[in-house]
Formats: sequence, structure tokens, C-alpha cells
Amino acid sequence: VDAADAAQGEAAVAAIADAQGPCRILVNCSDYGPNQRLFTPGGPAPLEAFEQVLRSNLITTFNMMRVVAAAMADEMPAERGVIVNASSFAAYEGQIGFVAYSAAKGAVDGMTLPAARELSKHAIRVVAVATGAFGTPAILSLPEKSQEALGAAIPFPKRLGRPEEFAHTVLFAVRQSYLNGTTIRLDAAHRAPPT
Repeated sequence: VDAADAAQGEAAVAAIADAQGPCRILVNCSDYGPNQRLFTPGGPAPLEAFEQVLRSNLITTFNMMRVVAAAMADEMPAERGVIVNASSFAAYEGQIGFVAYSAAKGAVDGMTLPAARELSKHAIRVVAVATGAFGTPAILSLPEKSQEALGAAIPFPKRLGRPEEFAHTVLFAVRQSYLNGTTIRLDAAHRAPPT
């Protein structure tokens, strides 16, 4: 399903509800952000590239939030559900060449509190998790020396984050019913330099 497409998102949530019952947990976990500077000697960056990063990281997140929240709100338990959105340290310490990605993840963070406030009357929580340097497929495709250098720059533990650490944090956010309207930084105290 194209999670940025309104009709496809709505159809997917309806199909899930038919097959398994209503959604209670939504984890928006998109991570697309190629390095692209604002301009090069050849001219300005293509606007379409910026739009694609926003579509992949921000529009998908908003689209699925709106569709799943509407489905959750129809149900009657005390806590109807939780939405966990993947953010990034790039929302705070964006690096050169990642204007679009930083903008998208900053917007995901920016949606967290107002969405939590709006959905509170429906007993739906919203939390974001901002990850640091994790062993994603993009990072693991880099040369081993580059991966080691990334890990060495992290205060403690001096390594890349592991997928299961992200999963444990999402599970914590799902289970901790007093956690709402905030972003958890999962970055081992790492603050990225400009480049």
C-alpha cells in the first residue's frame, strides 16, 4: 500500500479491521532521506526530490495517523490506542545535505503534541521516537570503516543502535499509558556534527 495515498491508506485500515478487528497500535516507521544539497554548480536541487522526502516521511505519517485515529475513535475501551511515529536526531541536529529529511522529521516531532492533545478526548495517545545512528540498511550498506567511525562518534555505548532497541522503545511507549505528547530520544547521547 502507498501509505501517502489517502484512498489506499483508508482501504488498508478497513481491510485490517475486517481481518483482525480494529487497530489499537499504529507505528509509522518511514526513513527515506537521500543526501541532497540545496544547489550545486549545475543549479538548484530539483523541487521534486524535496517533495519525495516529505511524502515518504511526513505525508505517510500524517495520512496513516488520521485514518487509524478515526478508526480507533469508534471503539469504546478506556484507552483506545496509541500512535508511535518514527522521528530522528536529524530533527534537531540536521546535517549538511539533509535539509529535506530534517524538515520532514522536524515536522513529525512538531505534530506529536498537538495530535496528542486533539486525540486525548478519544483516549488515543501519540508518541514519537527520535533515533540516532542506527544500523539501518542504508547505514549497513556503507563501507565497514564508515560504520565504525559512526559508532566511535557515539558517547556510550560506542556503537550503532540496534533494531531491537528501537522495537523495545516502541513497545515501552505502547505499554506506558502515562506517556503522551512527547518525543523520546534514542540516540546514546549522540549529537551529530554539521557534516
